[in-house]
Amino acid sequence: MVGKASLLLLSGMIVLLTTYHQKMGNITTRAGENFFEYYSKEVAHQIAVSGVNIAATKVYKYGKWNITKSYSFQDGNLQTMLFSDTAGVDTVKVATIGNYKGYIDTVIAYFGFLSEDGTAYTKYVLFTHHENGVGWKPGDEVWGPLHTNGTLNHQNDETIIFHDKVTAGQGINSPPKNSKT
Repeated sequence: MVGKASLLLLSGMIVLLTTYHQKMGNITTRAGENFFEYYSKEVAHQIAVSGVNIAATKVYKYGKWNITKSYSFQDGNLQTMLFSDTAGVDTVKVATIGNYKGYIDTVIAYFGFLSEDGTAYTKYVLFTHHENGVGWKPGDEVWGPLHTNGTLNHQNDETIIFHDKVTAGQGINSPPKNSKT
């Protein structure tokens, strides 16, 4: 009788642990899928935001014009559309669509093009209040004036290129040349 009870108890434990292991495996798989989905959505959004910055540079450099352009960008696709307002108001609408591995995000921005005296209102192609979320990578380039109200955190890398004026309200902070940042 003791042998049968032990065998029954052992069989029950095996079934219980197998079920637990299977459920934990499913949770692990879902966690990986959730991470991939979040990452893909975030990359699609960042591609669209980059498209707005690219379009802002074009608006600053070339003025009001209507154009639609699609190209590959950061292992995804980017479509940028610029629309001049035809109602006589000096506003430019920029719509960008970022596509990354089937995930799509759209960013729409409106730029006032002319100030009261008729000069271009879009003075900077990149304007931030804080540089906290900006991480400059080797090879980054900014084609036009850049301004931050805070401190510009530059990585002191020769491959990061600013092609126009750079201003920072609280100065520019860069690590020493021999730093490993």
